[in-house]
Amino acid sequence: MRGAPSLDAAIEAGKPRLLYMLFCDWYSQTREQKSNFMGVFDSMTVGPQETHARNFWLCFRTLGTMGEGLQIVVYSPENVPIAQLKFAGTPDPDSPPGTPRYFDGAIQGSIPIAAAGLYWFAAFFKEELLGGNGFRIIRRVSDEDGGTHGDAGNP
Repeated sequence: MRGAPSLDAAIEAGKPRLLYMLFCDWYSQTREQKSNFMGVFDSMTVGPQETHARNFWLCFRTLGTMGEGLQIVVYSPENVPIAQLKFAGTPDPDSPPGTPRYFDGAIQGSIPIAAAGLYWFAAFFKEELLGGNGFRIIRRVSDEDGGTHGDAGNP
């Protein structure tokens, strides 16, 4: 195609990269390895005294990250690491040569929250930043505010 940039798909498929990172209420995987996500979100409202976010699913897919070295680090709004998750990918032995090597991760949990603001989930492979996603914590002003969301320190 005239004017299209050139690309070598085999080279691109071997480069480590983050393909997606989602926060959701529910996750499952079918027998055919299809992922299902429900209730995808990027923020959570918490009460004034809560110290942990409610449980949620962190789901992600990487490419070219087989073996040791894949990790997700969670940073507070003050850019302080507050959680670290390490993963090791094993290639599917039935994959034909040249097939992209995906790693699908899904983990259910919570994070500690000291302040309202943007918490950053960063994916690294062997110390190289692959990308990430932000998760905003919004703190209600009071438990008696009738469900309205105050800004209580949110930027």
